[in-house]
Amino acid sequence: MPQAPAPRPRGALGLGASADGGGSGSLVPGPATAYVLGAVAVVLVARVARRLTGRQGRNERRRPEVARRAEKEGDADVPGVMYRAVNARSSGGKQGQGSWMMPDANEEETAARAPPPKQTYGVWINMKKQVPDMLTSWAEAATPEQAEVLRSLSAKELPKEWTVWGLVDADKLDGGGGLYLAPPCEPQALVFSEAVDAEVINVHHIAMNPQELGAGSRRAVNGWLDSLLPKRAIIKQPEELALFGLEVGGEAAKVSKGL
Repeated sequence: MPQAPAPRPRGALGLGASADGGGSGSLVPGPATAYVLGAVAVVLVARVARRLTGRQGRNERRRPEVARRAEKEGDADVPGVMYRAVNARSSGGKQGQGSWMMPDANEEETAARAPPPKQTYGVWINMKKQVPDMLTSWAEAATPEQAEVLRSLSAKELPKEWTVWGLVDADKLDGGGGLYLAPPCEPQALVFSEAVDAEVINVHHIAMNPQELGAGSRRAVNGWLDSLLPKRAIIKQPEELALFGLEVGGEAAKVSKGL
């Protein structure tokens, strides 16, 4: 009587035979296989977790101190750059503290960083060939002392190193104060200057239209002189200041010691 075939032994990983006892068909994982797969999964998960933790630590060390302090104090992080998503709502900073950009700033420091005040003058470079006729016209309505200075300056040959600046009160300009590439109007004052070096500018002459003398035109001249800081403007002809009623009180303008 023929004997039944002996069962085939399980493989090294515990994979059994097919359901009909043959050597082909789908493999059914045994207990040993499940244990091995579970161990591999645990190792992979642990390795990924360590890698993520190390990366987060490195990112944390790279973050600027100001940003870390801002987040610690509850002033929200930078959307899309730190941890918060771009469209996430922010809780905002605490009252009485600075923003996330300046977490330590107080009211006085914030005021110190405020934009500069509105410019009181309009300024542009005046063409030298227009200067003689302009000064001669101004001399017609000037006092004898003013007319003498204006006519003498109109006949002077201007060195090429000099720059002639036209100045006007900002309130007379529709575009307000600032630097103009082209003259917006006739100047109220002309300043003849020469750059000596990176720290000093020589102001050789200051001439003003006598018909435009007033608080606005004088404020424009003083404002331009103050704008030269940190450079120093050396007034070479201080008698012209008194002639046109100018008072230089800023830190930038200094009267020449040689006169």
